[in-house]
Amino acid sequence: MGTFTRKPAPPGWRWVFCPSFRHWRSGKILHARDYGYESWAFLVRARRA
Repeated sequence: MGTFTRKPAPPGWRWVFCPSFRHWRSGKILHARDYGYESWAFLVRARRA
């Protein structure tokens, strides 16, 4: 199975990995395994400490 990225996150951001997620427009739940991936990767802003 593939992964989306092996790149480090830019400063101030971090990667979040999810095996499935609900699409915002269609409302469908998309499973990464159905598309040949282990998980979906999303860049999100890191929390400030």
